[in-house]
Amino acid sequence: MIYLVNLSEKDYIRQKNKYLAKIKQWIDTNNPGDLLIPFSVALEDRLSKMTEEEVAEELKKLGT
Repeated sequence: MIYLVNLSEKDYIRQKNKYLAKIKQWIDTNNPGDLLIPFSVALEDRLSKMTEEEVAEELKKLGT
């Protein structure tokens, strides 16, 4: 199973959230081997409104 966790744009960029470790621990205890995939709807929405060049520049600026 795959667990998708929606993070704020800020948390996604810095790859930290106070709940991620707890969620991962629960997954490892209850469903070992399952995947946890963090993402940010807010960031994806913002990027979807940009041109390819703007997206490339934004991602470079964000370090991703």
